[in-house]
Amino acid sequence: MKKIFLQFSQLTFLFLLITNTICKSITQKNTILTMNQAIKMAHKHRPALKALKFATQAYKYDEKKAMAGYFPQLRLIEQPYFSTYAKGLRNNIKLSGSQLIYSFAGPIQSRRIARKTTEISKLTEEQQEDLVRFDVETAFLQSWLLQRKNRKIESLNQSSLETIKKAENQKKVDLLGKNDWLIQASAFAQNQSTVHLFPDELSNAQSQLEYLIGKKFDDKAETITLQWDSKKKTPFRPIDFYYHKALKNRKEIKSKQKEIEQYHEYQNFYKKTYLPSINLSGDVGRNSGITISAVGIALNWQLSDGGTNFHESNKANANKLKAIMEKDETIKLVKYEVEAAYYELSQLLKQLVAQYITLSQAKNEFDLKKLQFKIGDISKVDFETSKYNWENQEFVWLTLKINTTIKERQLIYACGYPQEL
Repeated sequence: MKKIFLQFSQLTFLFLLITNTICKSITQKNTILTMNQAIKMAHKHRPALKALKFATQAYKYDEKKAMAGYFPQLRLIEQPYFSTYAKGLRNNIKLSGSQLIYSFAGPIQSRRIARKTTEISKLTEEQQEDLVRFDVETAFLQSWLLQRKNRKIESLNQSSLETIKKAENQKKVDLLGKNDWLIQASAFAQNQSTVHLFPDELSNAQSQLEYLIGKKFDDKAETITLQWDSKKKTPFRPIDFYYHKALKNRKEIKSKQKEIEQYHEYQNFYKKTYLPSINLSGDVGRNSGITISAVGIALNWQLSDGGTNFHESNKANANKLKAIMEKDETIKLVKYEVEAAYYELSQLLKQLVAQYITLSQAKNEFDLKKLQFKIGDISKVDFETSKYNWENQEFVWLTLKINTTIKERQLIYACGYPQEL
C-alpha cells in the first residue's frame, strides 16, 4: 500500500510539473533576440546617446546663428526729453537699419568655425555609438554562452549526484579507501558549488545586457532567448589591412583632424578682422514734428586694435599645432590597439584549433561509452560521467569560441567598425 501511495504521489508531482510548464509556456511569450537587434535597441534607449544627439542639434543652430549676420538689422529708438526752448515733454523717435554687404571676417567665416564644431560633435556621437555597440556585443556573447551552459549545468548536477552515490556505495562495502573517498567528496562539493553559483552568474551577465538594451530578460509576460550563429567565421586578414581600416574609420582621428581645421579657420578669421567690411545703413526719425531720413554706404575698417586679434590668431595657430601633435599621438594609440587585438586574436584562433581536436577526441570516447552502455559493459554512472566529460569539453570549446569572437569584435572596434567587416 505504501508503495502504491508513493507511486501515486510521484505521478501527481509529475502531472503538476507538466501542467505548470504548459501554463507558463502559454502565458509567457518567448522572444528571440539577435545581436544586431540588441545593438539597435541599445542605440535607441541609451540616454547618453540621446544627449549627444541634442548637443549636435544645438551646434547646428550656431551655424544658422552665424548666417543671421547677413539679414537686415533693425532698431527702434524712442527718446523722450525736455527742451528749454519748448514747453512740456518732447519725443524723438528713430528707426535705424543696417545691412551687411560683405565682410572678410563675417558670417561665412563664423559659419565655417561653427560647422567644424558640429562635425566634431557628430563624430563624438558616432564614437560613443561604437563604444556602446562593442559593450553590447561583449555582453550579448557572454549571456548567450551562459544560456547554452544551462544544459551543461544540468548534466553536471546529474553526473555529480550519480558519481557521489556510487562512491558512497563503494565506501559502505570497503571498496573505496579514505583518501579516494575524500577526493570524490571534494570533487562533488566543487561541482555542486558550480551548479549553485550558475544562476547568479547568468543573472549578472543578463543584467548587464538588460542595462545596455533597456529591456528586461525575463518577466511575467516575456522570456528572451538569445540567437547567435556560433559557426559563422570572419576571415582573418594581414595586419596591414586592419591598420588601413583603423586609420580611415576611427572617429578619434577624424575628430582631431576636424579640430585642426577649426583652429585653422580661427586663425584666418582673426587675420581677416583687419580687413574692411561694407554695410548699407539707413535712418528714419521724427523730432519735434520734423521727419529726418538718411541712407548711405559705410566702410568699416579697424586700423588698429592694440594687437588683440593678432594675438588671437597666434593663439589659434598654437592650438592647431597642439592638435596636430595630439592627432599623431592618437594614430600611434590606434595602431597599438589594433596590434594588441590582432595578435591576441591570432593566439586564440590557434588555441581554438587545438581545442577542437580535444573536443573531437572526447566525442569519440563518448560514442564508445554509449555503445558499451548499450550492450551492458559499463554502468550508467560511467556512461553519465563520459557524457558529462564530452559536454564539458564542448563547453570549454564554446567558451574559447566566444572569447575568440569577443577579441574579433574588439579588433573590428579598434578599426572603427568599417562597413566592409
